[in-house]
Amino acid sequence: MKTRSANCKPSLTNPRRTLTELTAPLLNELIDKIVVHQAENDENGSRTQEIEIFYRFVGKID
Repeated sequence: MKTRSANCKPSLTNPRRTLTELTAPLLNELIDKIVVHQAENDENGSRTQEIEIFYRFVGKID
């Protein structure tokens, strides 16, 4: 029987890992970087801001 230490967590590259819940630690493993652009105001006074999320293994998804 194989045992694992309590501090050892399964990696995303583990093919036997079954993902059943999206948790904060899992998101930290999935996201490579987040780019937040400068906010802009349009003629109606609405403020918009572009945010790009780049994922590990696949990059940016549009």
